[in-house]
Amino acid sequence: MKKIILLCAGIVLLLGSCGKSEKKVYIPSKFPKETKKEGYKIPYKRINGSIIVDIKLNGTATFPGVWDNGCGFPLQISSTEAITLVKNGVFSDKDYIASYKMTVADGSAVYEPVYMLKEVSFTDEAGQEYKVQNVPCVVAENPSAPILIGLPIMKELGVSYEDIQTEDVILIRE
Repeated sequence: MKKIILLCAGIVLLLGSCGKSEKKVYIPSKFPKETKKEGYKIPYKRINGSIIVDIKLNGTATFPGVWDNGCGFPLQISSTEAITLVKNGVFSDKDYIASYKMTVADGSAVYEPVYMLKEVSFTDEAGQEYKVQNVPCVVAENPSAPILIGLPIMKELGVSYEDIQTEDVILIRE
């Protein structure tokens, strides 16, 4: 009988203390190490210190682009890529949005046209394609300007990314 009374008293104390404690709610973290999915790997080449990945524009032509996390605009292409897209019939004046003021290295301002690309895509090591839809794109007048893949596209691809230099891939965590 004493055992039953002690057991009941213990349960009452336990339940009583639970009711008085602060209610704790688990909020999942957005840190990459707590992400359950491993993600996917986009291969790259390192040229002159820059990470170069293949990017497909509007579902047709594939070009090398600079993975540039310092670029605040989603994407920049040159007039050369724009002409290729026009020739492929996937880019026209109808895609024009506005002009964008850019500051160049000497501090002067230039205005570059901004167009809307229907999609840009990347292919991972396994051949799976990952697409970002409706991407504003600056078209630089300079025909030799590199394609710059900016931070907004990187954020659209996943929660985070990591350069794994030993494998020459960018790990995108979903």
